[in-house]
Amino acid sequence: WFGNIVTMDWWDDLWLNEGFASFFEYIGVEEAEPSWAMRDIMIVGDVLPVMVDDALISSHPIIVDVSSPAEITSVFDSISYSKGSSVLRMLEDWMGRDLFRDGCRKYLQDYQFKNAKTENFWASLAEVSGLPVAEVMDTWTKQMGYPVLDLVVSESNAKLNQKRFLLDPSADASLPPSPFRYKWTVPVRWHTVKSNKNTITMFDKSSADHVISAYSLAADGLLKVNKDHIGFYRVNHEDHMWTFISDQLLTNHSVFDAADRSSYMDDVFALSRADVVDYGNAFNLTKYLINESDYIVWNRVSSSIAYVRDMMSNNPQLYPKFQKLFGDLVKPVSAEVGWTDEGTQSQRLLRETVLSISCQMGNTDDLNEASRIFDEWISGTLGSVPVNLRLLVYRYGMKQSGTPEKWNIMFQRYKSSSLAQEKDKLLYGLASVENIQLLSKLLEATKDEAVVRTQDVFTVVRYVSYNPLGQSMAWDWATLNWDYLVNRFTINDRNLGRLLSDITSSYNTESQLWKMTNFFNLNSDAGAGEMPRRQALERVRNNIEWLKSNENEIRTWLESNVGPSRNL
Repeated sequence: WFGNIVTMDWWDDLWLNEGFASFFEYIGVEEAEPSWAMRDIMIVGDVLPVMVDDALISSHPIIVDVSSPAEITSVFDSISYSKGSSVLRMLEDWMGRDLFRDGCRKYLQDYQFKNAKTENFWASLAEVSGLPVAEVMDTWTKQMGYPVLDLVVSESNAKLNQKRFLLDPSADASLPPSPFRYKWTVPVRWHTVKSNKNTITMFDKSSADHVISAYSLAADGLLKVNKDHIGFYRVNHEDHMWTFISDQLLTNHSVFDAADRSSYMDDVFALSRADVVDYGNAFNLTKYLINESDYIVWNRVSSSIAYVRDMMSNNPQLYPKFQKLFGDLVKPVSAEVGWTDEGTQSQRLLRETVLSISCQMGNTDDLNEASRIFDEWISGTLGSVPVNLRLLVYRYGMKQSGTPEKWNIMFQRYKSSSLAQEKDKLLYGLASVENIQLLSKLLEATKDEAVVRTQDVFTVVRYVSYNPLGQSMAWDWATLNWDYLVNRFTINDRNLGRLLSDITSSYNTESQLWKMTNFFNLNSDAGAGEMPRRQALERVRNNIEWLKSNENEIRTWLESNVGPSRNL
């Protein structure tokens, strides 16, 4: 429908195609499979992941000026797709599902087989609803980023303030200039735990603050602003309220639904990363996880802690403590779900997620089980690994017990497989081997189209970069072969444009930043990589500053709260 029945007028409105496609993927599957809870899956699949990208100063508005082929290519990114779908989700909640659907129908009917702009879509929605859609939504589509709402609770009410949220605490939040000066009109959905109030209110961009007057802490209990993370913003609390939330989760976490628990977890780790709150608040919030068994929460825990894990993984004193903390927290649920691929869709997704965390944290029982299944599969006594456990077994089996002989057997199976999803999993397994020569063989194999399909070349380099042994190797191979890659794919290929950004996301030293800057200066024609290069440099600078600011804070908490490291 979107893009075919109605096509955007110009590339600056690409999101009218891609944001809609991303949003309705979830809505369509939810209609077909109601038990899969796809609206919750959307939170961890699109909303929260793109909030990381959009908190960079090098992000861009959903509606962005486009004037060259390279710029056209570069806007096919997470902002157009995932932020586009996320603001549609927020808009649908504010309008109500029926009115939103009526407005979409009107838009499709009015502009079928024509071209349309975002303002035409807003007008169709306004006509059926009578709501000031453009006035509200322009603040979300014509400026980059999103706000963090500071919530201050008194006995008689609650007050909200807003400011732009950026991951870099030293960044100038007024740049680049915005037509709305980085103020948003925010549909605020809030919920009270004790009295079960569930209300939506508008925080206007022109207001200095917003008072929720129909709320009393004593009568209504804890206040959850941004119920189910329906809005594209974060919420910060005073330190004593973060403690109150942590205590409530420990006492009875089920008073918040899984979407709200995921929201709290993601917000507190993002706010800690941006130096808005102390990391102690974030780690305290995780203590209740020993009782958590919901897929979307563990999915977001995995992503929320990934940044700290990546930054700490080379620290021989702190990383074992970090592993012990989360290894102990995930152990009850990973032991409960086990290694048999059975149950509902949510149970299967939960199993894959928690066993992955367990293996990352060095849980020897789960690593040994991955190796046992892997060896049976390599030897042929097991015909195939259950599909939902396959990636785990391929990765950690190869990492734990990979030999050149086993690697070559897996490589032959990769070459003979005709299923794209299976080939992708096998590539990740091959890239997990702890052997430089075999990693080199895999990278060089990308030059033979008969072995590695053209569309999988960058996937191989990315997977090698995830391997601690291959982190610098992936960069060296890509830059040494840069002319070859440009000749093969062209400088305006968006996947080539993103490659160097993708493989440097966990870089955090001055020498790594130097080699990136040096290479970009020597190869100044970035093509489709212009925006990804800026984002990559900003991300690595942020990583370096993050280590300086947070390493001691995290050390203090881990040393106070985690016992001696041991094999789990």
